[in-house]
Amino acid sequence: MKWLALRLLWAFVLILVLAGCSKLETLLPRYSDNAIERIHLVATDDVNQSSALAVDIVFIYEEALVAQLTKYTARKWFDEKTQFQLQYPGKLVIFNYELVPISQPTLIPKKEKSKFPIPYQKAFTVMVYANYIKESADYTLDISPYKKPTLTFGKSKVTVVESSKS
Repeated sequence: MKWLALRLLWAFVLILVLAGCSKLETLLPRYSDNAIERIHLVATDDVNQSSALAVDIVFIYEEALVAQLTKYTARKWFDEKTQFQLQYPGKLVIFNYELVPISQPTLIPKKEKSKFPIPYQKAFTVMVYANYIKESADYTLDISPYKKPTLTFGKSKVTVVESSKS
């Protein structure tokens, strides 16, 4: 009986210590759909009507933001992203690209560790916003379910496929 009481006391102390730890979020796993290892971007020769295309890859670490930003159009995202960065520091990690025709950059998150406040795998959602000239369509994609997505940006549309290459 004495051992049981001692064990419960130690468990209680451990919980208190961990609860007060500012790094608790990095120690304990949390739910995430993000399995991304690599993101390959491909711009065709006629991308965005042969003009540079602004593309943001956004790792979202706040559940409330996921609900909000998955509803945003690309146009609205580009208009308001500065406000989100100011309002939610550390809750978003944004990689900005200006894709010119025939460019093919690749983002490998584990090689960009210094840009993430907590491990990138813990982001709840990874969104891609493409700011095309054409205003009628929406170019917003949730790529969280993919492991190695290849996004091809064409004249006026985006396609995403799971890549088998490393």
